[in-house]
Amino acid sequence: MKTIKIMAFAFIVVITLTSRLFPIIYGSVSGIVTDEDTGKGLPGVRVNLNGRSNLYSETDKEGKFAVKLLKPGKYSISFTPLFPHCCLTQGEIDIEPGKNVIFNASAKIGGTIRGNVLYSDTKKPFPGVSINAFARFAGMAKETSKDDGSYFLGVDNGRFCPSPDYCIEAKCNIPNVAYKVLLGVIVEKGKETKAEDILFDLNDPTGIDGFITSSLNGKPLIGVHIYIINLDKRYPITDRFVRMGDIYTNSDGYYYINNLEPGTYLIHMLPKIKAEWSFNEFLSYSKEKSPIVVTSGKKTRVNSQLDIPYSAIPGNGEENE
Repeated sequence: MKTIKIMAFAFIVVITLTSRLFPIIYGSVSGIVTDEDTGKGLPGVRVNLNGRSNLYSETDKEGKFAVKLLKPGKYSISFTPLFPHCCLTQGEIDIEPGKNVIFNASAKIGGTIRGNVLYSDTKKPFPGVSINAFARFAGMAKETSKDDGSYFLGVDNGRFCPSPDYCIEAKCNIPNVAYKVLLGVIVEKGKETKAEDILFDLNDPTGIDGFITSSLNGKPLIGVHIYIINLDKRYPITDRFVRMGDIYTNSDGYYYINNLEPGTYLIHMLPKIKAEWSFNEFLSYSKEKSPIVVTSGKKTRVNSQLDIPYSAIPGNGEENE
């Protein structure tokens, strides 16, 4: 025990002497944030480094900021202006010992989005629907439709940056109903965009259903994650196909999703992951099927088998709808 205490004391002494002989030489970053239209400095803009609450600054009345005592290394930097501006500028900086990095930024006047979620047959409001609006490099926000079916996006988190390519994704709280997705929503500088109404028909049988079983013993596979992808729609800019829903197989290995738009679809089938599986093993157990043609007013049956034993699925024996 005495030897351990002596070694610990010696270690502390070495660390102390090292820090005194070779002190850290800090660096810093500074700059100015301006309005893109007027060129004037913007006060009250929050500057974040690495997304950490203890590494931030705020611009003064002239739009200037400085973050000091930064350890040498690479940092991400982002700016969150106050309403009505939007956050767009972000990047990376390399802090060197004893040096100051100049990083200037600009912000645009943003816009907002307003819309309604309704039942398609009665046109009555559909409250409690999750709304997610986003555009690449232009911002995103989430909201829930109110009792009157309305939603309003782009204030609490700063206004959206202008873009003609916003997507609005609506998910109702009923798990077997497909998403509704609006593409190419235009947001203009300083304006409020009125999005088209989002309509849900809970009685529309148009969709996909089926059973998923083990190819080794024919037993149902529980909790398989089903992704429904629309091959007729792509997100702007990213060019990825639009996701229209995700669900899980129940205790019978059964899944279904209603209220899909007629069209051509891809189905991803992803089993629950066991801790001992490698990524390649997980991929080998997964499966996808396409093209699946969905016609109006009908449910298209898509059964499938995964090459995985019933016993290998975590949670089998428990119903997971």
